[in-house]
Amino acid sequence: MFLITFEADLPPIADTPKNRDVAFHRVATVDGEETSTQDLPRLATTVTFEVEKGKSVTLRHSYIDDDNNEGPFVESQTFVAADTVPPDAPGPFGEIRNLGEREVVEG
Repeated sequence: MFLITFEADLPPIADTPKNRDVAFHRVATVDGEETSTQDLPRLATTVTFEVEKGKSVTLRHSYIDDDNNEGPFVESQTFVAADTVPPDAPGPFGEIRNLGEREVVEG
């Protein structure tokens, strides 16, 4: 099994009366059923998560207030976990050696 690491930006918390006591973000990744949940501080701007390669993923996001009340989840994005990062470029060739010569007769 291969796991792919992703990072997603979190939306800013809207400045509304109901959001003034938000204590943290709750982010879940889902593939048919919840696979992981993270609680992140209010000031977090990104979330990092790992997903099994080839799985369909839905990101869910909610807010939790300072009394541990959870707002509704929003399913914000769905995608298939795919490796889109190419390998690094190879280094330079090593020593080049002359191994001989041969004559080619034309015609």
